[in-house]
Amino acid sequence: MSPNIHLNIEEASPEQSFLRLGMCGPSGSGKTFTALSIAAGIVETGGADEIVVIDSENGSATKYAKKKDGSEDGRRDRFKFKSIRLPSYSIETYMEAIALSIRSVKRPVLIIDSLSHAWAGKDGALEQVDKLKERDRGNSFLAWRYITPIQQRMVETILSYPGHVIITLRVKTEYVIEKNERGKDVPRKVGLAPIQRDGLEYEFDVFGDLDDRHDLRITKTRCDLIDGEVINKPGRALGAQLSGWCGSGAAAVARAAAPPLQAEQDAPIDLSSSPIGARLMAEIDQANSGRVFETIKLDLERAHEMGDIATTEYNALLEHWRATRKARAIAAKRAKEGVEHGPEGSS
Repeated sequence: MSPNIHLNIEEASPEQSFLRLGMCGPSGSGKTFTALSIAAGIVETGGADEIVVIDSENGSATKYAKKKDGSEDGRRDRFKFKSIRLPSYSIETYMEAIALSIRSVKRPVLIIDSLSHAWAGKDGALEQVDKLKERDRGNSFLAWRYITPIQQRMVETILSYPGHVIITLRVKTEYVIEKNERGKDVPRKVGLAPIQRDGLEYEFDVFGDLDDRHDLRITKTRCDLIDGEVINKPGRALGAQLSGWCGSGAAAVARAAAPPLQAEQDAPIDLSSSPIGARLMAEIDQANSGRVFETIKLDLERAHEMGDIATTEYNALLEHWRATRKARAIAAKRAKEGVEHGPEGSS
């Protein structure tokens, strides 16, 4: 047994927790409105103070927002919430938006609408893999070796969020032919697999499929109150129910957390202790074109993500990369100007 591992065994009992709810469905199934309705139910029962929406759906959530002056305009249920619109769908952008919601709002319930773009949107995981494959001559293994840890870090960021979280996902769709109440054959849109990495639904407390009739079919749940349920137009009542379920039990016992990283001091890096760092330093010193510099930067970022070089070493190498590239660019510009104008006094 390792002397550095310390474990405890204790009697299990219910603890208060934060909800992790996922919903997927085709367009028109009501994912955004349903997420807002459930979140409103959580706020109304005291499970959160405010709603924050991370919006990758071109502002669709704002269609359901209350007017800032509080006036009514005859529309159906409206919601008060804060919105973060994403300029890019990279995983890093999602994580920065999550961090912003924590910094800006006390006791939020977070809606991510939707998480599919982090997978299949512009700058999302699949696009990043394609770029890395092109750079590595079609080697998908190396590409996924770089992207997978970033994807997992995003999932862990969501699971460790200090508040309730509701996530929507798009799905691949197809049409099936069904008979309507008049006995006529009509097409109906149905959802297939969620657009995200396989297995993501296992991370949620509750996961359900929304269809075009606004029925939420619970496909996975840790809450036995709704096990196997099909809920038409789920909303505030479901939010209140899930908030109560999460709030039952004793207050969660604080777990021992990893100590915070100490501020790293600026110090010269002994690259002799890091073979990968030494190789990257040599490549930076020998680089002679913008394309080569970009390739080295990708290698540097990958080495840092995989833990092959420490953060202090990464920062030092990145600074050396920037300074060297700037110096090469200035030298190239001066050389070009000398060729174009020729030496002084020449005719």
